[in-house]
Amino acid sequence: MARVRKVRKTPTGKKKIVFKRKQHRKSHCSLCKKVIHGVKRGGSKGPNRKYGGELCSACSRKVLKIKAKFKNKTIEKGDIPISLRKYM
Repeated sequence: MARVRKVRKTPTGKKKIVFKRKQHRKSHCSLCKKVIHGVKRGGSKGPNRKYGGELCSACSRKVLKIKAKFKNKTIEKGDIPISLRKYM
């Protein structure tokens, strides 16, 4: 974790270096870059569903629908958008 270094003046007049930790970034969706709700900052524990903590709910729904169509052979690999091929 990154730290910020600041110089503070103590009540006695001496200068002292104080380290302050930066807050973690909120987790974002890999596809649409929206903030994922229900995931704590810097926490390793995310939602227990598939692609939880990696994709938002709308994008994960989209991926699972296309994955089901690919599994049932209603679409071919060439028909899948390039951005979603990573999740197949």
